Amino acid sequence: MSKLKLYGISKQENRVHFRLGKKQAFLDVFRKILLRFGFWDARYWHYDEIKDKDDKINNLTDFCDHLQNEKYDIDIIFGKKRIIVIVRAKQKDKDKFIKELNKFCEWAKIRRRLKW
Repeated sequence: MSKLKLYGISKQENRVHFRLGKKQAFLDVFRKILLRFGFWDARYWHYDEIKDKDDKINNLTDFCDHLQNEKYDIDIIFGKKRIIVIVRAKQKDKDKFIKELNKFCEWAKIRRRLKW
């Protein structure tokens, strides 16, 4: 399984957000993560887009999904080139989610030099 590209992460007291590259594998990987954290309805989350191997994720642009259970409140925002995942939870639960997501991600390499 190919890893997702992680472009950035921002942590705050009860919230963390991730900037990820937009590729088809995200749908399957993230569905598995959701199931591990008790989102049982995620079995059917974007099922048609996952089963179809054509890049159906590109049809999800300027689209926001919201998922919630007793511990987590998650927003998934699909942009043109990136996906933003916002997770709101208590610190202990948030740290578990970060650890699990990191198993499926690798940091993107910056190809240009930053000018100061």
